[in-house]
Amino acid sequence: MSGKILCLLPRMQDPRIARRIDMLRQAGFQVNALAFERNERPGSGRRPACPTESLGKIPDGGYFLRAPQMAFCLHKVRRALGRHDAIYAFNTDLAVLSIAAKVGLAKPLALEIADIAAFQTASRSGRLIRSLERLTVQRCHLLVLTAATYLPYYQAWLKVDRPSLVIENKVDASFAASVRAAGSDACLEEIPAKLPLRLGWFGKLGDEWSMHLVETLARMAPQRFTAVLAGTPDQRIKNFQSRIKHYPNIGFQFGFIHPQGLIEVHRKVFLTLACYPPEMPHGWSQSNRFYDACLFQKPLLVRSGTSDADQVQRYDIGLTIRTADVNRAAAQILDISTADWNRWRMNMAALPPQAYSVSNEVEALQQALRNLMNA
Repeated sequence: MSGKILCLLPRMQDPRIARRIDMLRQAGFQVNALAFERNERPGSGRRPACPTESLGKIPDGGYFLRAPQMAFCLHKVRRALGRHDAIYAFNTDLAVLSIAAKVGLAKPLALEIADIAAFQTASRSGRLIRSLERLTVQRCHLLVLTAATYLPYYQAWLKVDRPSLVIENKVDASFAASVRAAGSDACLEEIPAKLPLRLGWFGKLGDEWSMHLVETLARMAPQRFTAVLAGTPDQRIKNFQSRIKHYPNIGFQFGFIHPQGLIEVHRKVFLTLACYPPEMPHGWSQSNRFYDACLFQKPLLVRSGTSDADQVQRYDIGLTIRTADVNRAAAQILDISTADWNRWRMNMAALPPQAYSVSNEVEALQQALRNLMNA
């Protein structure tokens, strides 16, 4: 018996969710999905490789604005769930929808958490959110987290102890193997004694501090610095397009195909920007850029106090920025030497593949879900 799993998706196009559905299928499960639609442009993500039905359109942000649309599709979720053995919800709000839909149905529920948002850890306004979240997680049978550093939030903050599994956002094993076999042109080329700062910032572009840093570097070193931005600008960065057009040394590409598009964007750069804010809860995250950079051997720029910084310092594979002052951070980056870059790149080349690509995660996910279905 292969087992049928119904996945509930917050959006149609999402590389991480598409990868997870690939893993579920590789584990031998029959997977179908119900997904909400957003205002997404073509090329802004990747659709899941399984039969997927729309649950209608919802806005970005504004969780409470989504409630009416979610309530409206409750019957559709319940009807679909009747044909499946388990439900796999991406994000807490969809776990709430799942719990409501499966009332009276003995269907196990797995919840995957990709991020913990600032409003969840707010001292006062977050208390109600945490109370509701605690009630939700207590009714889930498996908690899948993308970073082990998220566990204390659920165990110490929410005080819930559910079976949990950590599946980091690592690169697909077959894709990683093909990249390693082909080699990376940019890693192999000869570079001048004065390292040209070709910086890449890829994925969801939503950190204002990183944006300010890129602009500052573009002003401070117009002859030496070049930035390649590729992905989807987030609404948190105001006037993104008008800001980058002032700098001829900042290029931008809207979106790219995952994972093949990663090859082209990484080929253009020497360094990868992965500067998550160190403040709680953002500093708990392990960024997708970390795994991609390790695969393509592009040394990382990270901020002290983050999970990425812990790994960068452990393996000596990039620069840890220890100041919140953007001008000082830019000066620190401009001091990077060719010797620094070569050392970091060689350390990246020596990393074991399981540090950045999937190894036994498919088997672990399969076993955890089998245990739920057999309980």
